[in-house]
Amino acid sequence: MDTNLPTETQTPRIVALNRDVFFGVKLSNLAKALGYDLALVPNVAAVDAALTESAEAVALVIIDMNVLDESIDWSALAAIIGANPAIPTLGFGSHTDVDSRRAAKGTGLTRIVSNGDFHRNAPDLVQRYARAIETT
Repeated sequence: MDTNLPTETQTPRIVALNRDVFFGVKLSNLAKALGYDLALVPNVAAVDAALTESAEAVALVIIDMNVLDESIDWSALAAIIGANPAIPTLGFGSHTDVDSRRAAKGTGLTRIVSNGDFHRNAPDLVQRYARAIETT
């Protein structure tokens, strides 16, 4: 048996809670340019499902706090973050939405930035906070 056969590589993944289709395309292009796969998910339950499916491949979770049609279940998100402490989380939202920023901080997000900061510095933020994933 040849033990030198190539093994399947696993591309590091970013899981992003985001329902804005246009921004999702930009985020997908950014992730690809930085060497990541992107899983866009519509709610906290889908974040949990994505981490349950492949937590070892997830380098970063991004939370878009600009949810207008449905609020984020912050307590569920806190439980997910608590169950996956090695996976960094980056949240972004309006600097004037004090309640969401306070709730996000209470979940244990690794970093929270304003919308403007995220959009201006997304590549740097992803590279700074994403954890290294071993590829095989």
